[in-house]
Amino acid sequence: MQKKNRVIYLDYLRAISTLLVVCIHVAQGPLYSLEIGCDLWAVSNIIESFSMCAVPVFVMISGRIFLNSDKRIKDLWQQNINRIVKVLVFFLVIYSIFAHWVLKKSIEESIVWAIESPLWFLWMIIGLYMMIPFLKMICEKNLQYYFLSLWLMVNFIVPLAIEIINRVVPVLNSYLLYVIGHEMQIVIGYLKLDFFMGYSGYFLLGYVIDDVATTLGERRIIQKQWPKYLALCGILILGGVMLIAVIAERIAMSNQQISMEVYGNFTIGILIESIVFYGVLSLCVRGKEDRLLHRVIMSVSKYSFGIYLWHAIVLVSMNQLMGISIGSIWYIPIMVTSVAVISMVLSMLSKRIPLIGQWL
Repeated sequence: MQKKNRVIYLDYLRAISTLLVVCIHVAQGPLYSLEIGCDLWAVSNIIESFSMCAVPVFVMISGRIFLNSDKRIKDLWQQNINRIVKVLVFFLVIYSIFAHWVLKKSIEESIVWAIESPLWFLWMIIGLYMMIPFLKMICEKNLQYYFLSLWLMVNFIVPLAIEIINRVVPVLNSYLLYVIGHEMQIVIGYLKLDFFMGYSGYFLLGYVIDDVATTLGERRIIQKQWPKYLALCGILILGGVMLIAVIAERIAMSNQQISMEVYGNFTIGILIESIVFYGVLSLCVRGKEDRLLHRVIMSVSKYSFGIYLWHAIVLVSMNQLMGISIGSIWYIPIMVTSVAVISMVLSMLSKRIPLIGQWL
């Protein structure tokens, strides 16, 4: 029964994260186009601040699956990496053609747009899959917490400290603080801790959180006081969202333009959201086969890969064809629903394409 529950929670995470990815790109329309600080801009800011945890959660799902498997390196390359490469090549062609014929970009611009589109996620996943044998060794040697400690330091703590120092220097007019911040960056470069940078930490987090959740579930620690833990998780997620949203608005008001770096996957707010969101669903989801919501979630999960691959093209096409005003309060709900549904239909149809369909 536990195994079934764990599979179910992964499906829920996958489905919800897929919809959050759609929310990310729909919300960016108002963020870039509307007056900073207006009501719809503020709503889009909050949606963006929460939804950005989607990609880290996707990576954590992969980490939970692959770091708990006994797959050989040969099988990893022949089955998983080979699959992603084939899908990537196919959609690079699709995106390039779309950019050239529909968006009227030059051939060179079309290729660049295709490579730097949401397909960037596939490039990143290929790199992580290549690292799986090394990450498995870390888990087998029980070094995952040591790895995560260094990962947190390199990707979150040190950059945050440097950012705080850089913000404080103009206020205090302190040359000493400037030197400290500058030299911290130099020292991190000298340490060459590249192995601990990037999404590999999120990959390991999926494995670690699943292990912790399993232990807590077996000991029934959460079940005994679940209202308190759920309230705490809600506070943490709300705190993460508000932290990102407030900082994003302050910077946007100051610079008179939105900065997407604030919503980056390597900020403290997104880290908190991702861990709590993943942890809550891993502990609380108990799906029932006869429930409508459960059946919808399982369907979205089944076609989530295709939805992700198609949604950018669908969103751009709908913005051009439908002409819905970005300033309309209905823009976000209409676009999120429409893009998700149409992308899901395209995902279903894509599975019927000879050769490539079996990889989607």
